[in-house]
Amino acid sequence: MNHRVRRLRVQESTLYSDAMSECIFCKIIEGSLPSHKVFENDDCYAFLDIFPAGRGHTLVIPKKHVKDIHEADADTYS
Repeated sequence: MNHRVRRLRVQESTLYSDAMSECIFCKIIEGSLPSHKVFENDDCYAFLDIFPAGRGHTLVIPKKHVKDIHEADADTYS
């Protein structure tokens, strides 16, 4: 592994855990994956689903990374 890659990995680890760096939703929030934003505030991000079940199908996700929906605390839900 060259020094540049190692440095980048160290920088990533300070920003994200390994799980977060692989999380598709974290990548959408940070802008490294494209999305059609519908709404955004300090706590959540809403965007159109790429495979909608119906017209206007929107996903609302918390900006705080959680492993799954059952791990989210009450503040994240609200």
